[in-house]
Amino acid sequence: MNCWVMWMRKFLLTRLLKRTALRKEAFRFVRGLRKVSRSRGAVFGLVALLAVSLWAGEARPQQKPLFWLDLYRFRTPTGQNLLDVALAVERNRLLFKPADRAYVAAAEATIRILKGDSLLAESRLSFADTVARRSEVRRGQKLVDLKHYLVAPGLYTVRVELKDLLANAASTKQDTVRVEPADAAEDLVASDLLLASLIKPDPSGGGRLWRNGLVVVPNASRMYGTGASWLYYYAEVYGLKEDKEGRGHYRTDLLVLDEQNREVESYSGKEHLVGGSACAVNGRLDVRDFETGSYLLQVAVTDLLTGKRVLTGRQFFVVHRAVHAAPVAKRSTSPALGVVSSYALASEEELDREFERLKYIATKEELAVYPKLDLAGKRRFLEAFWKRRDPDPSTPENEARRDYEKRLEYANERFSYPGHEGWKTDRGRVLLQYGWPDQVDREPGGISARPFEVWTYEHVQGGVTFVFVDRRENGEFELIHSTARGELRDYNWQRYIPR
Repeated sequence: MNCWVMWMRKFLLTRLLKRTALRKEAFRFVRGLRKVSRSRGAVFGLVALLAVSLWAGEARPQQKPLFWLDLYRFRTPTGQNLLDVALAVERNRLLFKPADRAYVAAAEATIRILKGDSLLAESRLSFADTVARRSEVRRGQKLVDLKHYLVAPGLYTVRVELKDLLANAASTKQDTVRVEPADAAEDLVASDLLLASLIKPDPSGGGRLWRNGLVVVPNASRMYGTGASWLYYYAEVYGLKEDKEGRGHYRTDLLVLDEQNREVESYSGKEHLVGGSACAVNGRLDVRDFETGSYLLQVAVTDLLTGKRVLTGRQFFVVHRAVHAAPVAKRSTSPALGVVSSYALASEEELDREFERLKYIATKEELAVYPKLDLAGKRRFLEAFWKRRDPDPSTPENEARRDYEKRLEYANERFSYPGHEGWKTDRGRVLLQYGWPDQVDREPGGISARPFEVWTYEHVQGGVTFVFVDRRENGEFELIHSTARGELRDYNWQRYIPR
């Protein structure tokens, strides 16, 4: 049985059976894990130094693995088979020792690729980490690296031994993977589906996590939920038919199934064009409203010139933990014990105003808990709110908070109109909730038409649009139609344009 499944099963039984009302849910989820254990492929985790503390409050370091392993099969531009071996070391499982006013940790991984009993390749990856204080190391943070191997078709065993060089401890994992021969040029084929914790544009290129103009940080644990509400995905498709101008035409459809094989979400994308016969498919899925359980994400790509369709998919897990009211902080002069944060001097009115501006990205649990807190609790809550969303805790700046505040400032500058702050408008809400749109089409209006805007998000729910119209012509652009899940939908929205 997969080691990850054994650990996850034990963890969930211990955690969920504490509450009698959740016993049925625990056994239902474990039955789903048994299905996963019979499927091919490792179900291990990979997140780039990401503070996703799904298990906060449940400290069981003796049960958690030292590292995660995952494998992905892609092709090079020349058609060779590429096997990616991804590792993620649990940062809080490493031993940090004091050294020159800091704390350091070091680990080394030995990767062996075997075919039968023959050793085909052996590589080493080194992990080094330095922090000013041990408190900077938190559960959920991972040190990530990845190694590429060119391989011929065949069945391979990937064996990895990771050594904590300061603790004199080691852990070993292995998985098997079959690499199929390249199909005929006219066949449509897909890579493995890579589930990620973060995907961001990087046109400069470089680095082992870089793919087709993107930095893709895999999350091979495939665990999402509290602190990790966005599931990112990436895959490549080869063999699209090219038109006379050398372009491929394709559409991407998404389907999410629960462990009972019931449909949870489904999206149908629009037509995309790509130069050549290969395309990279990526996007993100909001799983905040998913119940705790196991799911299957399937991505289907259709070649619109031939009608051929190819499917790739992966299992993932959603685990939500309760958001507890923060206790009142005791008076202390120690930074480690007191409330030392950007909210330390804020009044309750300022804290409430801050949280109100965060309501678009807060979870239901967070929205329910915050109003019940006292002043000290609210300060601690808001500090923890952003820590859970920090994509790179190794840097002094919280990039998620910085980007949100930039969007907030932009909304107030561009979308405000007399008597209304920009972030409270429809456009402000969409900008804060979904991020920066990939494309904005603005129509200024005229004698016979009202001004309107169409926002396009290529990588949200397989591709969605939002239509805003200045119906009263007072600068207030109202949302009148969207293809996003849970949003106002009106396919006859054009009737609002004519004067």
